[in-house]
Amino acid sequence: MKSLFLVLLIFTVLCNDSKSQSINGYFKVYDTRKRQEISLGDITKEMKNADVLFFGELHNDSVAHLLQVSLFDSLIKSYKNVILSLEALSDDYQIILNEYLKNFLSESNFEKLANVWMPYYHSYKPLIKMSKHYSLPVLAANVPDRYVSLVSKRGMTILDSLDDNAKSLLPPLPYYVPKGAYYEKFANSMKSHVYMNDYLFQSHCLYDATIAFNIYTFWKSYPTNKIFQIIGNFHLNDYLGIIEQIRRLGNIKYLTISCFYDDSFTTPDWNKYKKLADFVIITDPNIKRTF
Repeated sequence: MKSLFLVLLIFTVLCNDSKSQSINGYFKVYDTRKRQEISLGDITKEMKNADVLFFGELHNDSVAHLLQVSLFDSLIKSYKNVILSLEALSDDYQIILNEYLKNFLSESNFEKLANVWMPYYHSYKPLIKMSKHYSLPVLAANVPDRYVSLVSKRGMTILDSLDDNAKSLLPPLPYYVPKGAYYEKFANSMKSHVYMNDYLFQSHCLYDATIAFNIYTFWKSYPTNKIFQIIGNFHLNDYLGIIEQIRRLGNIKYLTISCFYDDSFTTPDWNKYKKLADFVIITDPNIKRTF
């Protein structure tokens, strides 16, 4: 398999010379609204009238993580106040993250205290370092796993019994749990793993509801900022999941990207993806994965 060197790309981005480390040829971008292939830079231009850019990824797609770095850098240079928001960090670590960004904590202590998962080092650490370089805040947007686990075992109403400090880490209760297409999609995805039940779906929706609420809360306080949200593409494909949640919160303008590697990379059938997201990025499946 081919391999790409993330460290070199980050170095060139931070030296304002990202063009010297091109990844062209390893991805294709399609605008489903205009029904044409576009460049990554065209997405940056489209963000002029949007508040949030959702980048849906496969977590082990190494090309996707390179694209995120390139796109984030482009957004910062175009719009200045661009806020990174991550599914990969839960909001109970927000204070620790803030202290690291302000140099009150060393990098190693932050990573230890925030209990970062292994893909963080290859995938999200470069983005956080970019935010630190540009003195920009970062949102630890996700819900703590302990509450997801609790809901999966006892249902969403158990959250009403938590104290106010715990509830401050959650969206307003009761949070929205959609049915229909998203429920069916989730149930189909779980068939080969565990027995499907409503509690399990409620726990999954807690991820979407929390991230959407944290995004919306930040946007209400800083409406001129752009938010760059990194999330697994399952949560936004077909405009379901987190997109259903964000639509319920207010008049926030967003664009969506669904990025994934696929065997059709050489000659993709774009018509298959016309309802998947605003932008579809297919990456070369022969590139070595991050894990």
